[in-house]
Amino acid sequence: MKAIIWDFNSTLYNPLSQKLYKDAKEILERASQKYKQALITSAITKAKERNILIKKVGIQNFFDHIDINIKTKKVFLHVCEKFECKPTEVYVIGDSYLKEISVGNKLGMKTIWFNPKPINKIKSKLLRIKFYKKISNLKKLDSIIF
Repeated sequence: MKAIIWDFNSTLYNPLSQKLYKDAKEILERASQKYKQALITSAITKAKERNILIKKVGIQNFFDHIDINIKTKKVFLHVCEKFECKPTEVYVIGDSYLKEISVGNKLGMKTIWFNPKPINKIKSKLLRIKFYKKISNLKKLDSIIF
């Protein structure tokens, strides 16, 4: 694996506490030494505020590319092109099944679904949710990406 595409809101940053999730900075720092990293966040109408928030929490330097855009196959493929890697060489880490995980799955990326409030198994099966790995806290990435 060569790269990671991260989501910001509700994956690295908890909007309820208005702080980064526990272990976010440590994981980002370690991952930046091993992978190219992109942050793709969907704050189109509030792009300036999102940029300010990313700088305020102090994580902008961990990324080789930051894009405030709607998460589409085209945007994800642009990251692959920029990082000179194939989709199969990219992890996608996010909380939204529709916005991050399904897009990554369609491109053959390894998707890691961050779900701090796990849904029950019955609902998961009904939704036919597919992913490479599912985690409930960022520390669990230690055994997956390192």
